[in-house]
Amino acid sequence: AAAARDELFRFARIVEPQVTDALLEYPWDLITKAGEQLLRDEPILARRLPLFTADQPHVITHGRRVYVDPAAQLIGPVVLDSRDGPVFIEAAQIEPFSYIQGPAYIGSGTLIASARIRAETCLGPVCRVGGEVEASIIQGYSNKHHDGFLGHSWLGEWVNIGAMTTNSDLKNNYGSVRVFLEGIGQIDTGILKLGCFLADHVKLGIGLHLTGGTMIGTGSNVFGMHSAPKNVPHFTWGGEVFREYRIDTMISVARIVMARRKRELTPSYEHVLRKAFELTQSSRDGLG
Repeated sequence: AAAARDELFRFARIVEPQVTDALLEYPWDLITKAGEQLLRDEPILARRLPLFTADQPHVITHGRRVYVDPAAQLIGPVVLDSRDGPVFIEAAQIEPFSYIQGPAYIGSGTLIASARIRAETCLGPVCRVGGEVEASIIQGYSNKHHDGFLGHSWLGEWVNIGAMTTNSDLKNNYGSVRVFLEGIGQIDTGILKLGCFLADHVKLGIGLHLTGGTMIGTGSNVFGMHSAPKNVPHFTWGGEVFREYRIDTMISVARIVMARRKRELTPSYEHVLRKAFELTQSSRDGLG
């Protein structure tokens, strides 16, 4: 109780910087504004995470804005580069030969598996991340554990990406990326670099290629093909042919996945998933 009280007092003493133009209108606004928000959050996070000053020859730091929780495990050699923005590492584990470029945030319980984490990336908590990740947000309990590129993308919770699955975030003609939003239609984002959006509980098989602006709905499972469709409805599964993912089966799998991270799929959460399945039924009309 005392620790919680002290933490509350610390936050109460923080003067929040003036925030302008913070309205999020489209999903990709999360990605384009993440770097700026990390810079705004530095005064807050710096009160909780101490500056990294330890004399550890296996940890190479560039710049003086590296903040590391004392419980973090830095299993070098690792490089923490804060020249272009702060690096925040909670009680995470950073495996050898990892490179983290700020501004970046690594959540508690996250494992960085010899990965290259580029600027404007936010990870965790309790994620498994390998390969190369750039300017992306990965919500809690999601895995991109193996080699492959993820750029300018957003992943919800409980997502799993198979080995060597990679997304494109730049068109060959350097044009702006178009995205299809359900209920709205296709939108020209006006953004040069934009990757994919994977909703909660999405599962991607090995070796998939995703084009810029790909949207994959909640609970969907994509596998057994070279290039994933740009728009995958909620609660579907398949490759060359897609079918509706039976909600009982989807929830059964989700329960197993969550238990592996010592989390319970509660009755209220199950109700939310079933309601989402019901509300998105029209997006699956015509599927087997």
